[in-house]
This record gives sequence, structure tokens and C-alpha cells, in this order.
Amino acid sequence: MTHIIELPSEILELIGDFLDKRAILNAIRTCQLFHQHYSSTLHWKEVTVQTCTDSAAAEGDSLLNIDTLRAHARSVQYLKLYGSLPSEYFDISFPHLTALKLDGILAIDIGVPGRYRGQDSNWARVVRRNPTIRDVDICLCPLTGGHSTEVWEAIRESLHKPRQIKVGSPGSIPEFSFDVQVSFWKTVSQFEELDYNGASDQLRIDPYEWADFTGLQRLSYMTSSRSGADSLQMKLFGSCHGLTRLRWLRGSGAFSVRMFLHCLRRSDWPHLDDLALNKILASDVEFAPIILLLPPLKHLRLDFEAFGPKCFGYLRERHFETLITLDLMKSDRFTSRMALEVLQKCPHLEDFMGRKILMSHVVSMPHQPWICSGLKRLGVYFANDFESLDIPAASNANRLVLENLSRLTSLEEVDMLLKGAPRLLRSKAKACRCRLGLGLEQLKTLTRLRIARFDHMGVKDIQWMVKNWPSLEVLQGYVSTDPNIQQQ
Repeated sequence: MTHIIELPSEILELIGDFLDKRAILNAIRTCQLFHQHYSSTLHWKEVTVQTCTDSAAAEGDSLLNIDTLRAHARSVQYLKLYGSLPSEYFDISFPHLTALKLDGILAIDIGVPGRYRGQDSNWARVVRRNPTIRDVDICLCPLTGGHSTEVWEAIRESLHKPRQIKVGSPGSIPEFSFDVQVSFWKTVSQFEELDYNGASDQLRIDPYEWADFTGLQRLSYMTSSRSGADSLQMKLFGSCHGLTRLRWLRGSGAFSVRMFLHCLRRSDWPHLDDLALNKILASDVEFAPIILLLPPLKHLRLDFEAFGPKCFGYLRERHFETLITLDLMKSDRFTSRMALEVLQKCPHLEDFMGRKILMSHVVSMPHQPWICSGLKRLGVYFANDFESLDIPAASNANRLVLENLSRLTSLEEVDMLLKGAPRLLRSKAKACRCRLGLGLEQLKTLTRLRIARFDHMGVKDIQWMVKNWPSLEVLQGYVSTDPNIQQQ
């Protein structure tokens, strides 16, 4: 049997054509032979071609040579095309291309007469020549391509196994005409995932009348609401019966509890396990039935100030056993005891953002461990609510908090310096102190920690952290040389 390192160089190069960037990086670290064969092709896996400014050209920079790009076409897997490029750049076939980004506008192109003429045709041609594309990312602006049916038809008719489509804009996308909207939604229905981020929602029509969205599994929809938009959006969402993820984020307008409940009562999303919502103006009692009727969730992110006891009770009943991500940072009524209960009763939790926990509550439940041993990201402001920082009870509470943290050995990010935390508490240093002599030594177990944000630290504390956390990349907080932790 021939060993892989004994294969002819032509075969090794052919194998390299099918490896993605991460696999190539792993391969060249394996042995000198792989390093020799694959290092030169590594930067061709992801290629960016963009309009070159006159000043950049004067300094020696130039547009990527078209012949050079053709020569390395077999290696390209992710292609990014920016600006108003010559048409020949859209006529190349890339046999292993899986991801394409089309960004039609650069600041240097604005105001140039006729600069964007024919861009729809260019975009359609590069799609038709590369049916292996699975992921499409299109950035639209008023002046650029994407505003005719040509591009959307090319995507719909040419791609063999479409997976993800992202459509966005740095500004406002003008509303598509009726024909373009129909073509756009027919195209979207062929994908497993849609990520739409634009001021206009392109929902002046009922898209479910023109296409079958049962194959759409992941939907992120961010737009500014207008009169009547919620009804059409909910009709669209309700027709996506295969959804596992729904992230509905709005720039304006209020979330409609009534319409959302209607979809849940019809069991429109039996497989949903990832939900993100904002602009929720309902009361705790009004929103609670949604928490109750949702399938058991793995990921929940809510911008909902009124989240309170009723919602939390249903959260505990329906979702504690499955939750991996919980973000209630913007929920004013999500209390300290609720946050502690999440840490104590959600065994699969990996990402938790939960506002504030009072250290006196930690002390009152010392024998209830935090069972989320797989927690990777924690964002909580631990507030020292004792009368004085110097009394033994406060010091013991500080040590107990850090002792609980020390058991979360999978932590990669801990944020105890939250923007949402009360400024009054921070200004008086009434927060858990990650300091030597107050329990910091216990955190030597957090060897995977990459990002740490603490309220108050001393110089020696920082030196200890750098020494004992080998994976640390970011350390942020208030630093003082004063032993009394005077903020400076």
C-alpha cells in the first residue's frame, strides 16, 4: 500500500485542490513535504479582487492580474469581488468555488458616470459559470447591481447545492420592484439559510404565494418595520415550517405577541431551537405564553425589559434542560436569584449573559454548585451588596464567588465589567474583586481563558493573570496601584 508521502506531486496537488484553508493550514504543519506542496497555494484559497484607487496605483498597487487569477483558479474556494471591476473578471470558472461575495460599491467609485452599468449582467455571469457555489453574500446599494431579476434568476437556476444567502447593505436598500421581489423570494426559498439585513424589508408581496419555504432552516431578518410589515413578515416566518433558527431583529416598531402566538399555537415551527427577538414591549404575563409554547430551546436571546417571574417560571419548566445559550442582559426584571438559578440548574449551558448577581445571594446558597461545567462565556456583574467591603462577610463572599468560577474550567471569556451594570456600584468599587488574597489564586484552573474583563485590579493581580492564564489574549478593567482600590 502506497503511503501518502510517496504519491506523485501531481496527485498531492490534486488533493490540495479539495482541501479548504483550515485543512491546508493543518497539512503544512504536519511535515516538510506538505509544507513544500501546499504553502504556495494557501493564499489562493480565499481571493479578494477590488477596484484600485488612482493613489494606490501610483504607489505600485494594482488590480490583481487577470491571467494570474486564471492560472490559480483551481485553488480558489472563496472569491470576493468588490467595486466596478472589468467584465473579464466575471468570466472565469473556478472548479472548487464554494463561497462568493459580491459587493457592488466602493467609495472611490461613487459619482463616476456609468461606473455600474452592466453590473447585474456581470454578477449573473460569474454565478452561472460557477455552479459549485454554496454560500452567496451580496451587499446592495442604490447605485449597484441586484435590482433586476437577472442576478436572482442566475442564482436560482445555476447553483447545484445552495446553502446560505446573505443580503445586506451599509445603508438603505431601495425597495425592489414587484417582479424583482418575486424573483428574490423564489431564489431565497432554494437556500437552507437566509441572513437579510436592510432598511427595506422587500415584503410588499406575500412571498409564500410564490415559493415553498419549507426547506429554509435558518432565518435572520433585520429590518426597519413599517405599517403592515409585521403581518407580512409573520406570514413569511409561519410558512417556514422547517425552521431551526429564527432571529427577528427590528430597527423600529414593536413586536407583536398576538401574531407570534398564533404561529406557535399552529405548531408552525416544531424543530425551532434557536430564537432571538427584540423590541418586545409586552408585559411579563403577556409574553409568558410564548415561552411556554416554544419547543425546548438550545439558544435564547431576548431584548425584553419586562421579563419577570412568569416568563422565568416557564423558562425553568420548558427549557432549562436544553439551554446552551441564554442572553437576558437587557432584561431589567431578570433578578439576581434568577441568574443564580440558571447557573445552578442548566447543565448544558455554554454562553450566559445575565446582568447582575448579588454576592449575598451566593453566600445564602453555598451548597448549591453551579452545574454548568461546560460554560465557555459568562457575562455577569457580581455586585458586593454588603455594607462595607472590609468586613469578613464581604471578603468571604468574594472568595466564594471566585471559588465557584474556578470550577468552570471550560471558561474562555468572562465579563464582570458589563456596560449595563450600574455605574454607582462601579464608582464605589462595590463589585467582586479579582485580587490576590481575596480568592484570585483559585482561578488558576481557568487555563482556557482568552478574554477577561474585571472591575478592579492591581498591578500584581495583572502579573499573576498573565502568568497563570496561558491562553489570555484580552484583559480589560480598571487598574489601580492603590491597595484600597481607588479608581484611576
